[in-house]
Amino acid sequence: MKFISQKESVQFIKDGFVSHLYGKINIHDIDKIKIDDNGFSEMIRLKLVMKHGRKFLWVVNNNSRDFGDQNSNVIAFRGFLEAFQLQLDEMDLGKTLTNNTSSSHTQTNILTPKNPAEQLVSESQKIDTSKKWVIPVSFVFALLALARACGPEIVKNFRNDPDFSKMYHETKQRETEKIDLALEKADSIFHAFGKVYMLTNDKSADLIGFPIIEDDYEMIANSSDFVKTSQMNEKLDVYLQKADSIGIVFCIKKGSSYRQSIILDPSAKPLFSDSSDSPLMLFAAQDTSLHIVPILERRKDVEKDSSQYPIFSYVNSFAVNPKKKMKENLQNIAPGAQMMFANVRMRPSFKIYFVGDQSRGVTKEMFQKIKNEIHMFNIDTTSFVLKEWN
Repeated sequence: MKFISQKESVQFIKDGFVSHLYGKINIHDIDKIKIDDNGFSEMIRLKLVMKHGRKFLWVVNNNSRDFGDQNSNVIAFRGFLEAFQLQLDEMDLGKTLTNNTSSSHTQTNILTPKNPAEQLVSESQKIDTSKKWVIPVSFVFALLALARACGPEIVKNFRNDPDFSKMYHETKQRETEKIDLALEKADSIFHAFGKVYMLTNDKSADLIGFPIIEDDYEMIANSSDFVKTSQMNEKLDVYLQKADSIGIVFCIKKGSSYRQSIILDPSAKPLFSDSSDSPLMLFAAQDTSLHIVPILERRKDVEKDSSQYPIFSYVNSFAVNPKKKMKENLQNIAPGAQMMFANVRMRPSFKIYFVGDQSRGVTKEMFQKIKNEIHMFNIDTTSFVLKEWN
């Protein structure tokens, strides 16, 4: 993978384009186009996969100076849109391309119903080859991201006076409806767990079932709108079609925001105990005022503000063996679990969460035993609440 470290420009020619970074790229050799841009992240990626296997990757950092300051980009991009509209007037754009399921590669549609090679051929044939013009790649990124976010209707409306505000709200409304439907499906699956309990000293915490539509659970939890990127929207559509086969994760939501949420996988196996024939319980601990220096940086001089490092957060599952005392079961949460309980007493910002559900053999009485046990660490258990769902 190559990352942009200098300014890039593209010169369109008859058979494709010439990149300042990668050289000539033949349009007939393009097999797949992929764009990652959710409109909110710091990174925008454009990836071309060639038929012979080579890959070209452009990565634009919104905070970098690779393409100059943002104001000049906006001005230049508007100029490019005017030029691009002249070409659109000559093109008959059709419906958005659907995923090609017959191919091993999923082609990302952008503007036309043609595949990437045909699209670029058609465009290059309409360009007078005697008029070669150079366009910064960042303009192309912005155009493709705009079409991706608002749908093909934005291209059709270029010929009229586009109402960008209306298109934005309509697009957001469609995605909001999908998200609401996904959460309803997740809630119905959540009920299949039977009674779900959470014992915690964090009275503002709530427990929600989240659809598993992305491998990076943290990205979901820290996203206030829950689903933003086009890639996740595609997975959201799959989830809506086969929700039962995908499942959910538990999300401990703190307050009104998903920031600093905690993700718990109900099917996670214990790391420090034998779970055979024993009810499984989930445990989480978090201190938002405690920031942890990453392992690779601990031997270096710490130059960053500590607030820039990740907050302390720990998640694990443990078996509640009925043949053992609760004290022994709690020791299987983690090495030094007693220190975590001691932190509850010493640090008001240190929050712990015990979560369990009926489908895995957890009962309400188990939480009372846990509460009695942690009281032995001189913890004020009157601040703990036992919440119940379903």
